[in-house]
Amino acid sequence: MDFGFRVSRIDSIRLVASAALFSLLLAITLTATPQVGAQDAESTVDHPLVGSWIIVADGVPSIVSLSSDGLVSDIEATGEVGLGSWAATSPTSGNVTFGFFIDFHGTPAAVVIRASLDYDESSDSVSATYSVTGQTLEGSVLFTETGVADATKFPAEGPESGGAAIPGLIVGTVATPES
Repeated sequence: MDFGFRVSRIDSIRLVASAALFSLLLAITLTATPQVGAQDAESTVDHPLVGSWIIVADGVPSIVSLSSDGLVSDIEATGEVGLGSWAATSPTSGNVTFGFFIDFHGTPAAVVIRASLDYDESSDSVSATYSVTGQTLEGSVLFTETGVADATKFPAEGPESGGAAIPGLIVGTVATPES
């Protein structure tokens, strides 16, 4: 779509970085909000799936955050932002459902991703079995897909790591920054 101006590559990177920062702040805000009600056996505060994960499915990375209150936020490498919910199914597993909107060859569409997640403590990673369904806003199915993917915990790093690639976010050969 032409809006009458050109967006440079650096502006695109800034936009993606801003969206990522916004999502991070949203996740922090949502997880820091005090919850009203009694803590019960279904609490996920200490569940190992809580946090941000880098998932690579079909060679394309995304960042998915699971909050302790059952919210899911997803940022796809192609720019879509998905929202949804998750629930623990055991002390080390859970189910997630989230969705986002796309333009599918000129047709507005909703994409819903459903997944079962299994946490592996020995590798601090997650295995996901998922299904994807794309539908027109009127309900006609445009595509379906199933698959498996692995996720790694998104690391917390200080500014001294600037310039270093985060494994999983870059799926090709990583270049060294120029001096």
